[in-house]
Formats: sequence, C-alpha cells, structure tokens
Amino acid sequence: YANATTPSHFTLAKKYGDLTNIHHVYCTDDYAAAMDRGLPSKLLVLCGNDHIDTTTATLAQELKGEAHVIRGSPPWFVEVLNINVCKGFGFQKMCRSLGIKMEESITFGDGDNDIEFIQMAGKG
Repeated sequence: YANATTPSHFTLAKKYGDLTNIHHVYCTDDYAAAMDRGLPSKLLVLCGNDHIDTTTATLAQELKGEAHVIRGSPPWFVEVLNINVCKGFGFQKMCRSLGIKMEESITFGDGDNDIEFIQMAGKG
C-alpha cells in the first residue's frame, strides 16, 4: 500500500515499484488505526536523493534500538524494519529448513539491507 499525496510521492512510489516490480495499491488509511493492528514488518520512506542522508540520520536517531534503519539503494528511499526482521533471519531459517550449514553457503547483495545475511554466510 502507498499513501501518496503529492505528485512527487506518486513519482517516487512508481520509481520504487519499477525497481522492485511491485504494484502499489494507493490508499488513504488512518495510520493510527493501522498501528492498532500491530507494527508492520517494513516501512518505506521515499524521500529523494537530496534528503536521503538527513532522513536516514533522523530516523536512526529517533528509532535507535527500536527498528533497523537502512539507507536504500539506489539512494532515494529509507527502509525502516521491525527490529526482529532482516534478511539474515530469513537466510538462517532457509538454511535450517534445507539442512545447509550457514558457513557452507555463499551470499551476495548490492545494498545496505543485505549486510546481515552477507555477514552470516560462509562467504559473502
């Protein structure tokens, strides 16, 4: 879901959709009601290249210890992830399910959101 309210919001949402092959459903949800349903696993802040560093730093400071704040790649969005959610946990679960030792695996990635699972692999 995307809550775009300006032309630049729609442009950034389309840009992210093109990057990830995700098609957004635009909505005007009441965020207080959404939070009553529980914390999301991911919040995406689309901010543009000129605001990426300030937005990342502000969110990291405000959410310190409560969420993972990851600078997007390419640098025009910030991911805010539930503290219990990261690719590393998914990678660990996949290896366990397949009976593969993590130290015998190889991983690769191209962004800051890949760091955990790259560090957890035998070769990353």
